[in-house]
Amino acid sequence: MVNPESPSEVLEIVTLRSKEWIEETGCAAGVVIPFELEEMGVSGFAEIISVSPCPKIAWGDGRVVLSTITHLNSDVRVLRLENEDISLELTGSHRLFSVDRSEWIATRDLKPGETLATQRGEVVIESVERKSGAHRVFNIEVESEHCYFVGSSSVLSHNENPCEAPTSRTKWGKEHGKGNVEHNNAIEDLLDDAESRGASDLRKNRVQRDAEGKRVYSDDGKYTRPDGSYVEDGARHNYNRVSNSNDLDREIEAFQRMIEADPNAVNSLEF
Repeated sequence: MVNPESPSEVLEIVTLRSKEWIEETGCAAGVVIPFELEEMGVSGFAEIISVSPCPKIAWGDGRVVLSTITHLNSDVRVLRLENEDISLELTGSHRLFSVDRSEWIATRDLKPGETLATQRGEVVIESVERKSGAHRVFNIEVESEHCYFVGSSSVLSHNENPCEAPTSRTKWGKEHGKGNVEHNNAIEDLLDDAESRGASDLRKNRVQRDAEGKRVYSDDGKYTRPDGSYVEDGARHNYNRVSNSNDLDREIEAFQRMIEADPNAVNSLEF
């Protein structure tokens, strides 16, 4: 099934449905049918690859997994928990229940030291780091429940919507990039990663400063606003991102001024 919010991405879905549902929808290999998983926000047309008998349902406590969805995702976070040898790998948007905030929080917004609810009580987050690259991820639909427990620590988890349109995050400041969600969120990711490494004075699209926090200017007396900036190991790091080739000349000029203003900083320009 094509992801309606990202046409270049294909969702692979395996689902359990009744014989009546199969007959009513005309399910057969090669047939295209309207398909929806409301809780996950999945809605559109899906091509049936195959129809086969239902596997034997395991006996015991708990609920039956009705559907699995898999696709590639470049926003995967590694969540390490105190006193646990095995880490969790979750998408940035996957929600866990924060005891400290008494609400569901996206994994990307969780903090080291924060307490999560588990089946047996509570567990404390040791670290949250972003995993580079694109990775195959899975989500599940559970019989009558939208929540379930994950990992050896049985952390309380909530269904996520794999088709949800990305939105600009504003943890580090208001949206930057003139409606360019990818540009804005790349800056947010940069600062998230810097924070996870212990960096300080994290700034998003704010007036340039040196490692000591003093405002700095280029040779012509002008100041710049790095897309992202932080201090790590005693050095100021400034970052600019070029998302539109039409802006390349302007971005290079701003980058040169940024270097002039603070030649001791670690300045980077990403294309």
